[in-house]
Amino acid sequence: MFWIPGPGDQWVESAPGAHLRFVNEQNDRLNKRVKPLARLLKAWKVYAGAPVSSTYLEMRAAEYAQSEKTIL
Repeated sequence: MFWIPGPGDQWVESAPGAHLRFVNEQNDRLNKRVKPLARLLKAWKVYAGAPVSSTYLEMRAAEYAQSEKTIL
């Protein structure tokens, strides 16, 4: 477990191994479509200059995918 910068001046706990496992499980379940979705979100972040972390975007993509049956 690590503490990483969160929203505003907050610090949040991070478990890189558990997070990676979760993302990989969703990615495998949905025919390798979750990581490309996360990459798209990260490209948007750079293009828009959005003040959001890449880790957050990857986790949100995996969380979104958790309730999906397919991603096109």
